Parts: sequence; structure tokens; C-alpha cells
Amino acid sequence: DALAFEDALRDLDAARTVLPTDDAEGVVRVLRLRARALRGLGRLDAALAALAAAIEIAPAGAERDAVLQARARLKLDLFHGDEALADLEALLASAREARDRARETELLLMRSRGLYILSLDQPGYAEKTRASYEEAYTLAKEVGDERAMCQALIPTAWFTDYWREYRDQAIANNAEACALAARLGDEELEIEATTARLRL
Repeated sequence: DALAFEDALRDLDAARTVLPTDDAEGVVRVLRLRARALRGLGRLDAALAALAAAIEIAPAGAERDAVLQARARLKLDLFHGDEALADLEALLASAREARDRARETELLLMRSRGLYILSLDQPGYAEKTRASYEEAYTLAKEVGDERAMCQALIPTAWFTDYWREYRDQAIANNAEACALAARLGDEELEIEATTARLRL
């Protein structure tokens, strides 16, 4: 895998040298893909730098949104919840304005994770985290996205750390998540749901 990412980096660097200087969208796309390859190599600071460079020149539109979302996802993986949320709130506003409910669902799940990260050090964010996951679940159900429903339910097992009385609801949520994962045949979600059940 590392060799594949190294090869991708070389190809992307070569592609960038032949792009017209006024092709901002093309350069942004190359930088975003470069960041993905750097992330695969574990060079996270370099990946963030590539994304930052892309954002500086990206015109408003789908490509810029893709870069912002990639940066937010990386920030979440680094547990930089507040920085991720700064990008996600802008993306959510854009998705809602466009009435793109599928994208809104995806972004709500990411926002919920960011809020949960903040709640680990600032328990006052626990209520916002719970409300965000509930919003994500409700929207996922409305659009018929069972995978997103499952992803919104699994993390609620952690809410028992904040509210003991939430245990019965967490158990019910987990049972639904397990059923959804099984119906989808998604082994990864089944493992996550089963692992979350051990906390209850």
C-alpha cells in the first residue's frame, strides 16, 4: 500500500507541473488527491498543508467543498474537533441551501463526531452531541439511508458516560443498529455495533 501511495504522489506531482497556471480547479483537485496519498503514508502534517494550499486557491463550488470535507475528516481523525467543526458548519449550510439531504446526512454524522470529541474534555457539549446524532438519525431515516441510521445509533452507547438513565435507550439503539448492520450485510458496522454493545 505504501508503494502505491508513493507512486500516486509521483504521478500527481508530475500532473501538477503540466497543468495551466490558470486552471485553479485542476490544481485544487491534484492537491486534494495529493493530500489523500500523503494521509495514506501517515504524513498528516503534509496532508493538511496540501489541503490548506488547495483551499487558498479553490473557487467556490463542489471542488472547494470536497477539500473542506477532506480537511474536516482528517481533523476528526486527529481529534481536533473544534477545527473540524469550523469547516463542517459551513458545509452543512451549503448542503441545506442546496437541499442535498444525502450530503446533509453525511455531514451531520461528521459534525456529531466532532461535538463528541469536544465533549470528552468539555461535558457541556454532551447535550449538543446527543441532539446532533438524533438529528442525523432522523434525517437518515427520512431519506432511507440505513447505513447512516446505523452510524448514528452506534455512538449513542457512549452517552451512558454522561447519563446513567440513558442505558435503556442505548440498549434499544444498539439493538436497532445490530439489526440494520445485519440486514445491510456490512461486516464493519456489525463489528462496531457488537463492540459498542459490550459497554452496555
